[in-house]
Formats: sequence, C-alpha cells, structure tokens
Amino acid sequence: MVAVTAAGCSPGSSSEGADPTTTTTATTTTVDEPTTTTTPSPAGVSADFERTVVEIDGVPYTVAVAQTRDELAQGLMGVEDLGPLDGMLFVYSTESIQSHWMKDTLIPLDIAFFDASGFLVSVESMTTCPDDDCPSYASAGPARYSIEVPFGGFADLPADARLVIIDALDGSGKEI
Repeated sequence: MVAVTAAGCSPGSSSEGADPTTTTTATTTTVDEPTTTTTPSPAGVSADFERTVVEIDGVPYTVAVAQTRDELAQGLMGVEDLGPLDGMLFVYSTESIQSHWMKDTLIPLDIAFFDASGFLVSVESMTTCPDDDCPSYASAGPARYSIEVPFGGFADLPADARLVIIDALDGSGKEI
C-alpha cells in the first residue's frame, strides 16, 4: 500500500498578507499496489545437453547426453526436475573404472554402468549429498557408459541387461 499526500494552496496563500478567507488543505489518498508473487520453476536439465533415446533390456529411455569433459563434470548437479527426460547418459572416452558422486545433486538417483559392448557392469543407488564430504559410487568393473535415472528406476534391472543407443532419435538403433 502506498500513501500519496497532496497539498493544495490557493492563490495568495503566503504567510505575509494572506487573505483570511483562503485556506490551505492537505489530502491523503491511499492506493493499493498490485501484489505479485513469483514461484521459481524447478531447475531442469540444461538445453545445452544433446538428447537421445537408449534402450536397456528393450525399455526405452529418453536421456540427456553428457560426453564432453564439462558435461561429464556437470551431470545432473542442480537439477530439481528431469521434466520429460528419463535420465542422463554419460559417454566416457575410454573404458575404465568410472565413479560418480552426488555433490550438489538435488534428487536421489540410480546409476547403471555398462561396458564398451553395452553389457551391464553394476548398479548403485545414490543419495543426495549436501556436504563437501560425499561418497563416490564406482563401477564394479571397467565401464564406457553410465546412465542415471530417478532413485529406484533400476531396482529390477536384470544382471544380463544390455544397453542399446538409438542414434539421434531417428530409431535406427546402434549396437554398441
């Protein structure tokens, strides 16, 4: 609410020689300011990440793809809502023991690691970590790919699960 004060003076209303029949008035008008509230939208996965579709044991997942050094480091940090995505695919330059941590990651996740041939190496459930002292979640063997999905998403993943990357969303299927 804003209070606006207006003072009105009649001609000849100075202190010297003022006409006694002239009066000075002051009025106050109250004006309501419009009220606005802003609800921040949940932080989603950056549009800078490429998107693709993968299949794990024949089940399709639409994922963001992290493959550059910066993208691999960023991952799902700061993301509050995956939106239309099912998760994120990480593509490493070489097959080796890979590890992730949950520093600044706001949602609990499951991670599945796959070797260069697309066979499942291991699965871990990861919890958020508000501290700087966060645990690492490492693959049980050499991995070339990993996929993060919401917590519980890989709870029933069979030990012989296989990853297939569907190239550029065109459905062509790319065996790895």
